[in-house]
Amino acid sequence: KNQLSPTQKTFFLFLLGFLEYKKNNYGNAQDFLQKAMILSDELGNEILSSKTLVLLSVVFLKKYTITLNLEELIEADKCLEDIITYLEEKAKYESLSLIYYIRSKIKIIVLDFETALFLLKRGEELARTYTPLLVE
Repeated sequence: KNQLSPTQKTFFLFLLGFLEYKKNNYGNAQDFLQKAMILSDELGNEILSSKTLVLLSVVFLKKYTITLNLEELIEADKCLEDIITYLEEKAKYESLSLIYYIRSKIKIIVLDFETALFLLKRGEELARTYTPLLVE
């Protein structure tokens, strides 16, 4: 691990995060993916950065929709909101529909149905525009 280049280390952390996700270890997956996200940002690797954010969002979905802790759900929603802002700034719109969907699930859990409906509609608009085959 110590002899890896920064790019290799980033991919290694991403892979560890993915493997932890597959083993349902969402806390560990989140830790590895957040480290991979920071490194990929430092390297300017926007493709890996976007992929990491999408997987991190799925980890949030799995990790935080099994909890009823309102504070944790609000924290997860804020993180997802930050991910949306980042992806919009980088014009990576093809990943956003999934993240809007995940945020809408959290909003439903916390009984914020109006925002959930808005997020679902926004996600559907993005999916129709950027990933039309997925919508059909």
